[in-house]
Amino acid sequence: MSDGSYITPGRSKVYWVVTVTTVSNPGATEIGSGVDLTPKLRGLPAFNYPTNTADASDLSSARDKGVRGTTGIGTITLELKRATGTETEYSSMDEGDIGHLVVFRKGIASTQPAFGDTCDVYPVQVNSKNPGNPGRNDVDFEIFEFVATDDPQRDVAVATT
Repeated sequence: MSDGSYITPGRSKVYWVVTVTTVSNPGATEIGSGVDLTPKLRGLPAFNYPTNTADASDLSSARDKGVRGTTGIGTITLELKRATGTETEYSSMDEGDIGHLVVFRKGIASTQPAFGDTCDVYPVQVNSKNPGNPGRNDVDFEIFEFVATDDPQRDVAVATT
């Protein structure tokens, strides 16, 4: 009996979308007008959520105490495969561009994002495009680095428009 576990290759999808009107309920048409990065991605984007603690120690004990402090979204990175021909995915983003990474971790129900599909939406700015460092017998992947420009919306449903 399966516990519902899955692997992301062949299932997950990632889109670069310039305009998302409502981040908490992105439209299928908006996402569909973006660039499907999936065919050129090595894997899902790597997210880093750094957290801070605040000192809450008092004189009643010699033991340090703390409380949860602020959290952030650190650098987001992804690797896109380079090609000798047309590079739609690679050329869809330049340093400084603002947009959204829309991540369907569990995939989509059909061939295009549609009403009811669940995704994560990350408002971002492209920070840098770094050349990969392929060795012998390695495919060349460019490393994209993003900074979050606002809070992400996770596990949100796609709207009809």
